[in-house]
Amino acid sequence: MAHVFIVNNQTFNTHLKYLFAGTGNDKKTDLFYVTETDKFNSDKGYEQKDTYTDGNSYAMLADINRVRIGDDVLFYNCSTHKFYGIFEIASKPFFEDVKDNCLFDELGKNLTFRVLLKPKEVFSKGLLETDALDSIKDIDKPYELCWSLIYRKLLGERGCAYITPYELDKLRNLLLKNNNNLTCFNSLSFDETSEEIVSSNLQQVTYNSNNISPDIFSRIKARKNRKFSFESHLQAYLLSNIENLDILPISPTTVPISWIGNEVYCSMGGKRIDLLIIQENQTDVYMNIIELKDEPCKVDIFEQLDYYIKWCSEFIAPNYKNKKIHIFGIGFGLKYNRKTKSYKDLVSTLQIKNNSLCEKYYIKEYVLDMNNNLLIINDII
Repeated sequence: MAHVFIVNNQTFNTHLKYLFAGTGNDKKTDLFYVTETDKFNSDKGYEQKDTYTDGNSYAMLADINRVRIGDDVLFYNCSTHKFYGIFEIASKPFFEDVKDNCLFDELGKNLTFRVLLKPKEVFSKGLLETDALDSIKDIDKPYELCWSLIYRKLLGERGCAYITPYELDKLRNLLLKNNNNLTCFNSLSFDETSEEIVSSNLQQVTYNSNNISPDIFSRIKARKNRKFSFESHLQAYLLSNIENLDILPISPTTVPISWIGNEVYCSMGGKRIDLLIIQENQTDVYMNIIELKDEPCKVDIFEQLDYYIKWCSEFIAPNYKNKKIHIFGIGFGLKYNRKTKSYKDLVSTLQIKNNSLCEKYYIKEYVLDMNNNLLIINDII
């Protein structure tokens, strides 16, 4: 898997010096708490005005929970409008408290969620954004463009963005054309004059992380109890546990996960797939399109899934040549009351869909186990 972290001239040098990447708000004061009791033990409870900022923080946490050790990383420097890399994820995501945010003065901003890096194939010269995204040289079909980054540029300034494996291959090949050799890995810095990564004479600095992981599940329970939205929190939780939860129709132990995307843009109008999990072996590719709900799924979820399936079949599937493609549409919502008309309508529609279309639809439901902190998942048949 591969990811792009957004930096500028000032922050890029710090990332290279300490070999880490991160995402967070620009301000020093960010409403984010590690555990449920940090916020929910007061008499006032959880104030309504806090809900947006809290959700925004967990959306950023979801982004970085997507990464796995060994993933590839590019930096996009918005000061030079160039991509730089390639680095490798060297740690699990961790949390930096806003009260004592490490390297805040050097960065000039608050990066709440971080990962450690190590050099992999670091090229001195960057790749211009116009060459990476605008050029149609060697492009035969629209799906061959770097849509992940094009959509991000147009629709969402996310500090930790995803790119697909074939998009990474394209950017790596362009970086190779711009560079004669790799940069020395002893110690790295950024030269603003030449706009290049250079070898530094300074000793590589070791980043000392606190390795704190937020207690996401307790926040989900607290927000549900207060009838507040928790879709961003649920997404963050699932992304950190997706290999161990019974959500995918094909078990990751049978066909390994090759790519994880969240908030995957799939239209110029801003439509986004909550989770897109791709599994792949030598002969087959399984695309799991997951729509998350913090309430029971309704019949209209099929309209969303239909659009996402069509987009994936046109923009993602053709890039996997010579492999059989399977696309699953999955609704994931709170457990239903089986006696309601809404439940009966959902089951009826699900049966009609699966009897008439080649794609397979699933509706999965969950409950929050308040004692064991587990998501219990059932299939609606």
